[in-house]
Amino acid sequence: MKPCPFCGRDNIEIYPTGYGHPPRYVALCNSCQAGGPEDLGESGAIEQWNTRPREAELEAWNADLERVLRMYPEWTEDGKCLICYEYGGKHSPSCPRQKALGEP
Repeated sequence: MKPCPFCGRDNIEIYPTGYGHPPRYVALCNSCQAGGPEDLGESGAIEQWNTRPREAELEAWNADLERVLRMYPEWTEDGKCLICYEYGGKHSPSCPRQKALGEP
């Protein structure tokens, strides 16, 4: 099972909810009490817990950012690209960071 998306710990257990017939189960983090959606079986509760809808989207976003950083490795210590630095510290119209991150 994946660790808790809230506290990062792996102290996760499956518990019956006690409601309905057949019984439903839920994955709960014993560290922060976060819980996943209920499901009809223990394996379903695990699958629900491990499903992170935005995870793939965030991984793609991170890959894009890493690609931009590799393309433009010349950053100043304060995190601005040299194009911006030479433009007076503001984002220039040709700033790769502005284009990649949608920053103003």
